[in-house]
Amino acid sequence: MNYDFKTDCDSNNNCNSNAKNSSEIDLDNLTFEFISEINDKLYEDLSNIANICNNFDNVKNTFFIDNEDCETTIDNEPNENIKDNNTLEDDYSKVIIAKKDKTIVGFISIYLIDESTAEICGFVLPEYRNNNIGNYLMEKLSYEMEDFYISIPVAKDNKTAPNFLRINGYYPSTTECSMVINTDNIVEKPSSFDCSIDFKKTENEDEIIFEIFKDNNNIGSCFVSIFETCGCIHNVEINEAFRGNGYSKLLLQYSLYDIKNICQNIILHVTKENVPAYNLYKKLNFITTSEIIYYDNL
Repeated sequence: MNYDFKTDCDSNNNCNSNAKNSSEIDLDNLTFEFISEINDKLYEDLSNIANICNNFDNVKNTFFIDNEDCETTIDNEPNENIKDNNTLEDDYSKVIIAKKDKTIVGFISIYLIDESTAEICGFVLPEYRNNNIGNYLMEKLSYEMEDFYISIPVAKDNKTAPNFLRINGYYPSTTECSMVINTDNIVEKPSSFDCSIDFKKTENEDEIIFEIFKDNNNIGSCFVSIFETCGCIHNVEINEAFRGNGYSKLLLQYSLYDIKNICQNIILHVTKENVPAYNLYKKLNFITTSEIIYYDNL
């Protein structure tokens, strides 16, 4: 991005340019809107912008917005007063939009995880880039969410976002890996090296729970959600006192071998910084299919 372009915004979020950059786009009367409710039309418009940007950048970024609301409320300023009856979602904007002549040229979506954490994703149309629109959106976000820890997911192959985020004070924190194994590659039967080890399988409607026992005491568990021909492993945990003894591998081998005949592929997500877990999945023949780097403002 070029940063020799500067605008000043008045109290109504109208921006007037006092310099022009190399792209020669007139950004007079650039406005920003803080939207707390999303209707179907706006959701469709934002989805189209995201698709255009993804195709232009050859990436697959996504955004999370609740599009079930029936009306769109546009505010000139972020919410400053919290109403007693409001939910957390009511008290903050779900999206911040940049408009040029009533046309949406960029936006930041906000997904509230809890009362102190939010995940965001932003897009600016290719023809409007290099005009600091992304920086202005980040400024508005900082004002709206000043008390929040902000996390921003970025695909590993995204070449433009890292520098932009660093300029705005966001730095890499963790990397989340998506991994998969084809069940044809699950050939190793679990073999216990300890006769005191036993397993329990509990089947629910769309989930299977595997538990591992030592001397009849539960020492860990693994959950597998079933989606047609795909399984998703999550919440793998061994009690702290029993870690480092190979029980995680034994539990996973048992779980994988049990479900290999009902799933074509098994997926999971793991933080790459969790080295023991990441290495264990690789040893079990899981393959990394994508990596998302999270940037934060701490």
